[in-house]
Amino acid sequence: MYSSFAYLIWDVDPEIIQILGRGIRYYGLFFAIGFLLAQQLSYYTFQQIKIPKKQVDRLSIYVFIGILIGARLGHVVFYDPGYYFSHPAEIIRIDRGGLASHGGLIGVFIGAYLFVRKYKLNPKQVYDRIVPAALLLSCLIRTGNLMNSEIYGNPTQTSKGIVFAYPSLKLLRDHLQASQVLIQRKPTSDSIIVNLKYPQNMPLSQVEKQLRHRISVLSKTSAFLDHFDPAYQLQVQSQQGRLLLHMNPIPRHPTQLYEAIVYFLLLISFLYLMKKNPRLPHGTYTGALLISVFLSRAIIEIWKVPQEEFNPLWGINMGQWLSLPCILLGIKLLYPFLKRPKYT
Repeated sequence: MYSSFAYLIWDVDPEIIQILGRGIRYYGLFFAIGFLLAQQLSYYTFQQIKIPKKQVDRLSIYVFIGILIGARLGHVVFYDPGYYFSHPAEIIRIDRGGLASHGGLIGVFIGAYLFVRKYKLNPKQVYDRIVPAALLLSCLIRTGNLMNSEIYGNPTQTSKGIVFAYPSLKLLRDHLQASQVLIQRKPTSDSIIVNLKYPQNMPLSQVEKQLRHRISVLSKTSAFLDHFDPAYQLQVQSQQGRLLLHMNPIPRHPTQLYEAIVYFLLLISFLYLMKKNPRLPHGTYTGALLISVFLSRAIIEIWKVPQEEFNPLWGINMGQWLSLPCILLGIKLLYPFLKRPKYT
């Protein structure tokens, strides 16, 4: 059982506003803001190696295209190849979601490599200067995932966590034809109350009968079962024209938030280290980034709900397997730094 005041109820609509029939979602907004801020940060980091803003702007175009193509193809190949190879037209439907961070990383490297080859720059030196921008963008992307109630973790075994209530409550709002769906904590138990208010001219007995049938159907869906216990209790308050639905929530690990915090702390650390130690061997910061980010990612995967139909091999899931080569590449890039002469 969970304490009623230990968990956070997250009921945020992922769609901020509609413009010309197209929904603007938090994920897309945070991605755009993150990329623009990352570009501004890159002006500072590249200034340290005397690369002007115009070239940073050109690099940003290469990297942006690389991220989109890499992240999308990464999702297609790593997480659901069967579906996309059977429905190839869906591969370009990026508006329906599906971006993989490991594929995005490959896209960054390829985009930046094409840039440095054209302008005859040192690849490892450029990769190092991208590190803070990549961390800032990753932090905001994971914040967007949090706002969208996606990529969340397994149920917690403690009293703390987040109830990602929006998917379940959206079902109630969409299918119960309620004029209002309000949610409140029940102070004397671990359940929460969904307050359904109906028009006064509708017979409450008729509403209750329809409601019980619809809830019995909805309570069997994954959107409901992922966030609430299938047991529920419906109470009628005829004088107030309300139906109270008591549900037991399932708090989960906010793994998006875990990752966002890790990326933010790494961002601060790398900015400090790059200012303090500007002359380390090229590739040192890129290697440190790959090791720190993907080692933390592999650890957080322990609490994350799997995003793919993949039977863990030796207890290692897809996200952890994909992180392994990134960590090994990071060690290879960090090797010159570890082998450099030590002076006293």
